Amino acid sequence: AQGIEIRRFLDEAEGEELFFLDVGRNHGLVFYYAVDHILRARRPVRRIDYVGIDPAPLKFVYVDRHRALADAGIRIDYRLIDRAVVATGEERVRLKYGEGNFGNFNVAGSNHHAKLARVQSRYEYIEIEVETISIEQICDMVTEHIDTSLLVAKIDCKYQTDRIFHDVLRRLEGRSDPYLVACERDRSAEVVDPEHLRPDANVLIASNVFAGPH
Repeated sequence: AQGIEIRRFLDEAEGEELFFLDVGRNHGLVFYYAVDHILRARRPVRRIDYVGIDPAPLKFVYVDRHRALADAGIRIDYRLIDRAVVATGEERVRLKYGEGNFGNFNVAGSNHHAKLARVQSRYEYIEIEVETISIEQICDMVTEHIDTSLLVAKIDCKYQTDRIFHDVLRRLEGRSDPYLVACERDRSAEVVDPEHLRPDANVLIASNVFAGPH
């Protein structure tokens, strides 16, 4: 659902520079298909700054269409941050990694942590110690790129995603250039604007390009 809204945003927004913040990047597939859409739809984007955040040692699907990117005059700068998202001050946390796709949602404070604890006996996993990145630091990245002509923040880290969604939106107040913020809901925020709810999926969407999800 987030990918659909991102492609819709790229169709309707105009700009040559794109900042793509991928909080909970997993394998980077949403970004891959976003760039594929830019190429197929011949959108005017020429430079992309990509930041992908995820604590687990996952493979990353980079955009391997080098000739098509060169022909379109598109440059992508990649930055991967292998850190767990936290709201507290810990510099390192332990999380479970292995079968069952364990990741950031096994950090204490995640809305998924208690639920997954009940089923982890079915899987094999190890505990790994990872460094952290705070929600405030994530929001600071948005502020640092506030002047980029296009801005997309995709939030799917299984850790207080509703809260991150609203914190990022507050950093974007007053921005006139196109932006899109999308998250998979985890109900970590007490109040949600109905305008941000997508009726057919468990996501929140906010953009100044279109009125709301459809």
